Amino acid sequence: MKFTISLTIETPGEPLQTESILTFDKECLDVANIGLSLPESKQVLEALQAQIVQQQANHFLAQELPKLPASRVLKDYQPLTLRTLFGIIRLRSPRFTIAQPGDKSNTVSPLRSLFTQRTTPEMLYLETKWAALLPYSQTVELLKEVLPVDQKLNAATIRNHLGEVARQVDNQLSSGHGESLFVERSLFNEPQGPIVMGVDGGYVRDWTQKKTCFEVIIGKSVPTDQPAKCFGFVQGYDQKAKQRVAEVLNQQGLQGNQQVVFLSDGAANLRQLQSFLTPNAQHILDWFHLTMRFTVLQQYLQGLTKVDANGE
Repeated sequence: MKFTISLTIETPGEPLQTESILTFDKECLDVANIGLSLPESKQVLEALQAQIVQQQANHFLAQELPKLPASRVLKDYQPLTLRTLFGIIRLRSPRFTIAQPGDKSNTVSPLRSLFTQRTTPEMLYLETKWAALLPYSQTVELLKEVLPVDQKLNAATIRNHLGEVARQVDNQLSSGHGESLFVERSLFNEPQGPIVMGVDGGYVRDWTQKKTCFEVIIGKSVPTDQPAKCFGFVQGYDQKAKQRVAEVLNQQGLQGNQQVVFLSDGAANLRQLQSFLTPNAQHILDWFHLTMRFTVLQQYLQGLTKVDANGE
């Protein structure tokens, strides 16, 4: 059986346009030949993405060219590369020379105003999400396994993109202090219930420097009416740690009159963070650390019992 996949483009004021994408010969021999295989699906996605992006670029140019001065002169075409989840797209970007007063000229490339970055947000999103869960090398292998991404993609690129996204997120964090960190909400909106946040810290050895450790603070915020969110930062290194945790509560819709319950081991640095976020919150020592303290007391009492038994 022969299957042809086509793309229909409908542009206002223009006749309907149909472009052939790919043609497959599929024999129905067994279950392995049913539907598209993984390599075939990647071919379809790559070809479809290339055609859609090219059509969008052509439409954008058709709208932007009339806005340029009539004295424009086509100078040349420059290659323009766009990295997407469904393949790397290469376009020809026209450059125009526009005469200016005083025998000066200016070069304009309309497509570059559309492609302000060379990697699509969807690509950055998936790279960042998977890289936060997997090693960079495994993220690259998984992307190449299931999607027609750029075959030159490597762990260094994933690490750089992750750093860029992290810096963008940090720049969006509030820089205020105290209650100004939280978004003001109407007092008429009654909170659905308390938010329970568990926070704990631990020391991790820095193998680049012998006998050096750094403290990592991690936590989980659990509202009654929304999915839970996790957060983490390095104590003493992260300069926006409080803003980062406050942003988590903001995203969960924390209100000024809403109860917040903190579960922690009672450490001083954690109590300072909790008091900074919501001074009137309820603080509870979690069962694990509470049991640890009772265990120490129990061992102490056992020692006293033995001492009294020996008459000392």
